Amino acid sequence: MRNNRYTLQASVFTLFVFGLWLVACGLWFVASPASAEELPFKKGETVSYRVQWKGIHVGSAKLIFGDEIILQTHTLNFKDVERIKGDADYYPLEVSRDIRLFGRSIQILEKYDQKKRSVEILRKTAGRTSRQVISSDAKIHHPILLIYYCRSQELKLGESWMINLPLAGKYKMEVTKLEKIKTPAGKYLAYRIESFPSEIKFWISADERRLPLKIEKNDSFFTHSSFVMTGFK
Repeated sequence: MRNNRYTLQASVFTLFVFGLWLVACGLWFVASPASAEELPFKKGETVSYRVQWKGIHVGSAKLIFGDEIILQTHTLNFKDVERIKGDADYYPLEVSRDIRLFGRSIQILEKYDQKKRSVEILRKTAGRTSRQVISSDAKIHHPILLIYYCRSQELKLGESWMINLPLAGKYKMEVTKLEKIKTPAGKYLAYRIESFPSEIKFWISADERRLPLKIEKNDSFFTHSSFVMTGFK
């Protein structure tokens, strides 16, 4: 039973280390971001989620938009508060995370230098700090900012882009379907955006709100984690 609990938490935790929930933007954004007046999301917008693992409800999460984007996640023996700061083109500048995993405190700070195409990752746990620098040949994305970039655009079926994530590498993202999906908050017509190779999928509502309805990540060949919207304000 204890091993199963660790497996469950590791799978949910992987969803965030991947950056998630997750996620169609490009290695080079070809469209200009919309002005603040045109954006479908405003300061204070909060989207609530149910966290699922292998289809089982294991916790909850909130995505809050403001001067920074805050992602709060709470599952069994796992709490994470992630604060994300980006530029006007939705590239990350700084990301901080305060994690409690089975009672252990983990603090992570990511500092992005988009001009140098690099990110410095500082990780502090048990009184020790480790440092890692990842360099790339292109600008670096963050999966949550990726979602907000997509929400700022008029999506079209068949569109595809390349994305560059520091720990996962490069993926092709494509708007593959316009389909109806059911969430605890209701039924929506949504664009499905997925990666190739198949790692992540997310759904954006095809209405004026362009809500991030669902985010899904494969943990292995047999299992996946997902966030499903339960409400918004």
